[in-house]
Amino acid sequence: MKIAFLGLGKMGTAIAARLLTQNTVTVWNRSERATKELVEQGAIAATNSAEAVREADIVFTMLVDDAAHEDVLLEKGALDAMHKDAVLITLSTFSVAFSEQMLKETESRTLRYVACPVFGGPNLAEQGKLFLIPAGDADSIEKARPVLEVFSRGIQIVGERAPAALAFKLGGNFLIASVIASLSEAAHTASAHQIAPELFLSTINAALFQSPFYEAYAKLLLKAPPQPAATFSLGAKDVRLFRQAAVIGGNDTPLADLLNEYFDAGLAEGRKDEDWASAWYAMSAKTLRPPPVAI
Repeated sequence: MKIAFLGLGKMGTAIAARLLTQNTVTVWNRSERATKELVEQGAIAATNSAEAVREADIVFTMLVDDAAHEDVLLEKGALDAMHKDAVLITLSTFSVAFSEQMLKETESRTLRYVACPVFGGPNLAEQGKLFLIPAGDADSIEKARPVLEVFSRGIQIVGERAPAALAFKLGGNFLIASVIASLSEAAHTASAHQIAPELFLSTINAALFQSPFYEAYAKLLLKAPPQPAATFSLGAKDVRLFRQAAVIGGNDTPLADLLNEYFDAGLAEGRKDEDWASAWYAMSAKTLRPPPVAI
């Protein structure tokens, strides 16, 4: 199967490398430097996004946001260059509203569109262990399934219209933000009462959650990794997009609104490129009062 892959950041590069093991893959990225490693592994480098997609059966994108998708797919003509039987599969997290626009753009060109956000980071992508949540035409998803299975540990179809997948993913990312915030606040409160945060976090997980996710984030809270697992600005974007999705659905988001205020404060402090979890933990320490003194 001929595949085009647009967007070669850490995630895109890891996924494209997995796809190369079983498919012909043409790659494109704004920076040519990112394509060299994949070309050495057998990928074909395209000079622009339209050239990359022209003969592809499946076109994957892993682009950062709405604006990047609009630029690459619409303004630079990638959608217009796709042949009519091709399937566009977007893997990154962007707004529900833009996914609705992409649905209209693909339908007007008689193209097929599947939104397929992923849960997991570059390390899991390299291992082929991402969890995928596609939404779109069932036949298109089934056509792509053998390719999706190359870089996933699980695939759960979440809807028949592509925007549903973005709403689902943003809900999941909001829960991640909530976990980071609640673990930070609870650990700081425990510490204020002479309980080691490491002891508190490990015991709480063993007693209540028994979750590898909680275990991993507890470690990130207390010690920032050499390279951010996810940046603070990424968390801020996810909460902002979740709130926008809620507005479209007619829902209030009091907790997300509060988290958004804290993200704004952290961005104002210059935490944009810091690790999301450890930056939140450091920032939240300043908001807690000392324990009351017995009288």
